[in-house]
Amino acid sequence: MRVNLYAKCIHKDWGYDHDQEKCKELNDNEFYKVESVDMGQSHTSIRLIGYHLSYNSVNFDFYELTTEGQYLPFDIYSSAEFNPYIRRNKRRSDNG
Repeated sequence: MRVNLYAKCIHKDWGYDHDQEKCKELNDNEFYKVESVDMGQSHTSIRLIGYHLSYNSVNFDFYELTTEGQYLPFDIYSSAEFNPYIRRNKRRSDNG
């Protein structure tokens, strides 16, 4: 993961009941380091460092931690690093 990705669980009442239940253990104002993002066509789950559960991404806002120590909003869904449905190479040259 090239992006220094963090998540904040601020939408605790979104998602299914089991998603909401898992979020109860997380603090509202804490930034959690993201270990992995598993993006599918209709569901995205994330894993946080230090937590054994996977979480529904709908419960979180995402941030990139800069080298200056600032948390900047980050859209994982528009990033080719996290979204496998975005082509990494916008255009391939036809050489033959």
